Amino acid sequence: MSIRQHVLHPEFGGFWSRLIASFLDFSILSILLLGLGKLIGLTTAEAMEVVSGLNVGMDLAQEQSLFYIVTIAYYIILPATPLRATLGKLVMRLQIVNVQGDRISILRSTGRYLSSFVSSVILFAGFLLIVFHPEKRGLHDLMANTYVMKRDHFIKK
Repeated sequence: MSIRQHVLHPEFGGFWSRLIASFLDFSILSILLLGLGKLIGLTTAEAMEVVSGLNVGMDLAQEQSLFYIVTIAYYIILPATPLRATLGKLVMRLQIVNVQGDRISILRSTGRYLSSFVSSVILFAGFLLIVFHPEKRGLHDLMANTYVMKRDHFIKK
């Protein structure tokens, strides 16, 4: 089954717009996490250490766990909301949908998030697939059966 059966003239989010959205997500999330670090009493250096994941000692393990939870929530919960996207994808006018063109479930969003690690395993080849796939799908999209569509050109049948 293809999304073309459910959406008129689908326009898919391409590699470059998705790459920019990912950069925006990274930037937004980093700022959010640094702010969270300051709120819970970390110094800027400690917050940056926890955000980067480098040289985090046992004394910052709880904070690192909190940061992981926020990061996972960002990438899993936002696409499953009526927004249908992370904040970076919203800025780039993209949305993540299922094969019927509807918003994805929290379970599908979790699968998509976890399968994105598979996409990055061998030199990010799973992400490079977006360039060559006719529907601009990466390996993680294929595994989770999701599509990234341009928000302005989305008309369900």
